[in-house]
Amino acid sequence: MTQSRSRQSSILYYVATDQQPVQIEIQYQSEQPNTFRIIETSYDLPQHLPNFIARPEYIMPTPFKVTDAIIISQPISHTNR
Repeated sequence: MTQSRSRQSSILYYVATDQQPVQIEIQYQSEQPNTFRIIETSYDLPQHLPNFIARPEYIMPTPFKVTDAIIISQPISHTNR
């Protein structure tokens, strides 16, 4: 965990290998609402766009960037009562 603007934040990074569901349990003690952000990245963009033209084999994707991907971000808020 790292401190960020007087709030604690952490990052959990999981790579699915067998397409099985993932169940995560988080325990915290706080009367303040907590917001978690779930971000899913999938690399099957060409399959979702029928007119997608793949880059030629001699062109490399930008290194260390998410390219040719679908990114879904969803905040989840919860108050511990």
